Amino acid sequence: DGGQHWERLQSAYPGSWFGALYSAATDALLVFGLQGQLHRSDDFGGRWRALASGTEMTLNGGSASTDGQLVIVGAVGTVLHSGDGGDLFAMHTLPERLSLSAGLQRGGQLVLAGQGGVRRMALPGDGND
Repeated sequence: DGGQHWERLQSAYPGSWFGALYSAATDALLVFGLQGQLHRSDDFGGRWRALASGTEMTLNGGSASTDGQLVIVGAVGTVLHSGDGGDLFAMHTLPERLSLSAGLQRGGQLVLAGQGGVRRMALPGDGND
């Protein structure tokens, strides 16, 4: 209908969300935002469950690779990585602690964009991949 009608989805967190990503590998929808809030839906928004992000930093952007790897980035150099399609996340903090707005993963490499420009680095090992 050209965007004329919208349905508001209910979530357990009433605060602000800054991003969403969909993992086709696991059919999971994730939303993330203020205070490290990270929620997952396995029925495309019908029901949500909170995930442990390991941080209270704002989460700004994320991506999903075709093999189910997920990367979510945020304030003060926060990088979350899941190697299991979004059930468990390991948190890493970049030494520079600069805010990040986007993160892409391919193979063992990450490309991160945000405060201070664009950088490439090896995906930190976390025992979750």
